[in-house]
Amino acid sequence: MKKIASLAVLAAASGSFAFDQYLPLSKGKLETDVMYLHTGYLGGYDADGKKQSGDNSPTAEAPSLQVKYGIIDGLDVEVYVEYDINNPDVEGADKVSGLARPQLAVKYAHPELGLGGYLNVAIPVGSKDIVGEEPPTTLFAGIIYGKTFGPAVVNTYAEYQFNTEVEKFKQDAVHAYLQGQYNATDKIGPYLGVDYLQVLEASYDGEAVSKSGGNLLTLKPGANVILNDKMALEFTVPVSVMGKSGEMGYMAPASYGVYAGFYYTIGL
Repeated sequence: MKKIASLAVLAAASGSFAFDQYLPLSKGKLETDVMYLHTGYLGGYDADGKKQSGDNSPTAEAPSLQVKYGIIDGLDVEVYVEYDINNPDVEGADKVSGLARPQLAVKYAHPELGLGGYLNVAIPVGSKDIVGEEPPTTLFAGIIYGKTFGPAVVNTYAEYQFNTEVEKFKQDAVHAYLQGQYNATDKIGPYLGVDYLQVLEASYDGEAVSKSGGNLLTLKPGANVILNDKMALEFTVPVSVMGKSGEMGYMAPASYGVYAGFYYTIGL
């Protein structure tokens, strides 16, 4: 049963480009994003949605790199690579680190309407300590919308996460994110993001696993800072505020985090 639960965490807990809620690059633009996320775990939410404190304080570090290129206006391709460092904070257990599953994506949005869609795939390769012996392939298919209304900016997406079967276990998820930003100046835009993950009921050996789904609601206050026409910074402090674990399958973590990103864009 522990193996099923651990597979569920890998299959259903990952998001597609967790902090990339933005519209595609314009034609000929190349963007390189260097990012870092620290996550601290404070326990989890049980099957009744009550927060339970853990006996230890595990943490995770995730430096990552993302590269985007605009093929035409409204259409870009993206590559994402992440290196995970997990500290279980358990006596006798070692830190584990390694490459997470790389991700490839194509994203399109109408240049004037700001509405479009994307396909993203997490490839089943990586360090065994991080992704396991036989990691799933995850396909993220979603819609995206972004629009500016004077000093206010809205960015949002919603997606379905389809996971291939691993060791007879399968579990999909639905994920949605809404961000509202207010540009206080032409350089600084504080925002609040609301992130919701709904993990669907799992199946094992073709049979439904009852009460295996769950959900997690996370608030993400942050800010975008434009340094010049090529460079920008982003800071976010994600904090989980509500969740529900499955009795078998998904485990909803109670967590906090600190994210920082540096974005560099050039025209080719």
